[in-house]
Amino acid sequence: MASILSARQEPRTAISLRLPPSLVKTVEQFAAEHRLSKTDAFLHFLTKGIEADRDAASSETLARIERKVSETLSLMRRQCEDISDKELVVEAVRRTCHDFPSIRRAYLFGSFARGAHDSESDVDIRLEIDPHHRFSLHDLEQFAKRVEDATGRSADIITARSLKNKALEAEIERDKELIYDREA
Repeated sequence: MASILSARQEPRTAISLRLPPSLVKTVEQFAAEHRLSKTDAFLHFLTKGIEADRDAASSETLARIERKVSETLSLMRRQCEDISDKELVVEAVRRTCHDFPSIRRAYLFGSFARGAHDSESDVDIRLEIDPHHRFSLHDLEQFAKRVEDATGRSADIITARSLKNKALEAEIERDKELIYDREA
């Protein structure tokens, strides 16, 4: 009601509105119950609506900030713990693969597959894509970002069936470890 009292002190501008009769009746009842003019009752509801809008926007902003802070703290904790746990990486890749129906299989290769990883190692993954499902460049980018966010490490993702760099292809074939199979 304080908002109504402060609204009474402000200068007012005359306006004309066409409103549904049910809304007018509700406002008239509120005005009668609280001994207000219809104008003050309309102002009350209008002010409450504006305040609710502001509160909702603030709540959404705070929720986004809270999520970002939580993600940042999680990454910082992982970096501080010097993540070198292969199982954590494998589990993160498996969870991420599960969310992309076009990924048929995922292979780990490089230092994690060889057991030679350290705190500076990135995550090397070769994906086998189901040709009957769409897997865009955007999907590839999202996949890599999710693996990076989950592990706190950069991720190198290869999706090509055959590579021009035969030395890299031989290294992948030598080291690769199947860590995800949708059909299994």
